[in-house]
Amino acid sequence: MAVLVDAMRDAMGAGLLRAGDPEAVAWLLHAAAHGAVSLEISGHLTGDDALRCFRELTSAAFAASTPSGRPGPT
Repeated sequence: MAVLVDAMRDAMGAGLLRAGDPEAVAWLLHAAAHGAVSLEISGHLTGDDALRCFRELTSAAFAASTPSGRPGPT
């Protein structure tokens, strides 16, 4: 988590993410990714559906923290 927290802190410092608590944003992103991967591993999502779910969840997590409220590059 420390690497992810540091990355969120750096992104905030560069203006890519809204200023705030980098640990909270890191946990949000981690939870989104973990949820999608857990669904895939358990067989609830496969193939393109799994990839789409992962991308949409992580994009939503980033969008919640971007200055404009819109996802950044994918």
